[in-house]
Amino acid sequence: MLIDVVQKIDDLETVMNQTQQHRQRILEAAAKNLNTWFSRVRKMKAIYHTLNLFDLDVTTKCMIGECWSAVSDLDQINLALCRGMQKSGSTIQPILNALPTKDEPPTFHRTDKFTEAIQNVMDSYGVAKYREVNPALFSLASFPFLFAVMFGDAGHGLIMFLFALWMVIWEKRLIVSCLPTYLPLCYYNLNSK
Repeated sequence: MLIDVVQKIDDLETVMNQTQQHRQRILEAAAKNLNTWFSRVRKMKAIYHTLNLFDLDVTTKCMIGECWSAVSDLDQINLALCRGMQKSGSTIQPILNALPTKDEPPTFHRTDKFTEAIQNVMDSYGVAKYREVNPALFSLASFPFLFAVMFGDAGHGLIMFLFALWMVIWEKRLIVSCLPTYLPLCYYNLNSK
């Protein structure tokens, strides 16, 4: 009787160990894909949030959305809508209409990777109204001089200049390399396209 009990305890310990090892393997495999899953969920959430802003036309089984866009980007938007139609297998052609409005359009400053950082700094202080002069251009030119007046330290400025020059020269390698995750944020902030 004692032998049977010991045998059952050994069997249960073996099963528990194998179950724990199996669970560990499954969790390790899931951990490898966790960042990808989070990224996909965030994208899907953003897509569904945007789709929830649309109106559903039940009679034609299509969605209707209104948004502001730059007039110069209308052709690119139309091409993107057509590509989306083809990829989804839809037969309904997308319709893009420019609606006349008396509302004041939102402020839009076209940026590139060079001007985006200073534009974000300017936007944190306040967004210019429509058709106002963009203050980021003036700040971009005056910031180094004001910085030098504030600190009055040529050595500090030289070190910052050399570091910035190093980042510009090695930009592509730095983005691809395995440096800490905060370094790409020096180039592109979280709101970048």
